Amino acid sequence: MCTWAILAILTAILGIKSKWIYKVVDGEETILVKNGKINMQNLKRARIPISELISELRIQGVFNIADVEFALLEPGGKISVQKRSQKQPLTPSDLNIPTQYDGLPTNLIIDGSIQKDALKALNLSKAWLFHQLKKQNIQDASEISLAQLDTKENLYVDLKGDKPYFIISTTSP
Repeated sequence: MCTWAILAILTAILGIKSKWIYKVVDGEETILVKNGKINMQNLKRARIPISELISELRIQGVFNIADVEFALLEPGGKISVQKRSQKQPLTPSDLNIPTQYDGLPTNLIIDGSIQKDALKALNLSKAWLFHQLKKQNIQDASEISLAQLDTKENLYVDLKGDKPYFIISTTSP
C-alpha cells in the first residue's frame, strides 16, 4: 500500500512539474459538441452514448442541441456546456441594473438545536430569536428543522414534518 501511495504522490508532483505527464495522468478536455454539431468521433473515443450526452445536456437545462455553442468532456468526467449567446439567460449586468449583495445565510436552528455560536457571531440573543418565532406562533425550537437568517434580515423557518415554512421579516416590529 505504501508503494501505491508513493506512486500517487509522485505522479501528482510530476504532473505539476510537467504538462505532458499531467495530460497523460489527468487527461484534457474533449470537445463533444461545437456550434450545435455533435463530434461523433470524440463521443466514440470517450465511450459516451449519444443518449447519455443528451441526458447530460438536459440536466444542464439544454433541451435542443442547436442551442449549444460548446459541450466539453472535462478530465474529471463531467460535461461542461456553454450555450449560444442568444440562448443564455439575461442578467442584471446585461441591462446595467445594480443589485444588492446577497451573501450567505446564517443557520440559527438546525434540527431543533439552537446554534448559540451563530447567534453570538451576529450579536443576537435567544430572546430575540424567540420573539421572531412568536410572530408565526412558533413556541418551541424543537419544532424547527432549519432556521436561517439572510443578509436582508429575513428569517427563513422550515418546520419539521409536512408543516409549512415561513419567511419572517425581522426588521418590522
